[in-house]
Amino acid sequence: MIAFYAERARGGTGLLVVEATYVDEIGRRLRFNSMLHDDHFIPGMRRLVESIHAGGAKAALQIAHGGRESRTEITGHVPVAPSPIISLYTSVGAPALPREMMVEEIQSVVSAFADAAERARQAGFDAVELHGAHAYLTGQFLSPVANRREDDYGGSVEKRSRFYVEILRAIKTRLGEDYPVICRMNGSTCSRAALRSLRPSRPLAFSSGPARMRSASRRAFTRRALTQSSLA
Repeated sequence: MIAFYAERARGGTGLLVVEATYVDEIGRRLRFNSMLHDDHFIPGMRRLVESIHAGGAKAALQIAHGGRESRTEITGHVPVAPSPIISLYTSVGAPALPREMMVEEIQSVVSAFADAAERARQAGFDAVELHGAHAYLTGQFLSPVANRREDDYGGSVEKRSRFYVEILRAIKTRLGEDYPVICRMNGSTCSRAALRSLRPSRPLAFSSGPARMRSASRRAFTRRALTQSSLA
């Protein structure tokens, strides 16, 4: 792994994002996933960062939790998710019915992300990236298809975003406003239900110009998005 990233750093890359590194054993997907849920992983990560820096590149660490994409045969636990809905996207192993997370568990995972980010900085990483794409846990909370909760973490776009925002705030509180945090998320879930849920009840992105033009722009945007989803 160190040799892999060191070679790319020497090739002239400006920023290398070290792929999905898990913040919790329960969220693990593969047997050989990178982990940073414990301090004893810091020295190995530090050697990795040093090799990237020696090649002239900056290093960011992508931190993740698999949620319902995690595998019981790897973790020894039933997968957890915003809601007990089987994944349609599982690429490794058979999908399993996840257990709905309690609020206390959600808050524990928020802390786990902040802990992992702090360890990443101690190892020398120049930034962290929150992996909210590819149907992982943070993306599951964002998705109205995967998230059917009726509490403060589900329903509206704002509530479905709460988990992601709490992680971001926890990291910024812990590491300071100047430490870079990259937020990765899907541009589309390729789901008509998800696209319909994004139709704003009030102007969000279109805040200037006549109201009639804003409404027309929103309708045109939604039509394009639905067309692209049906072709995907």
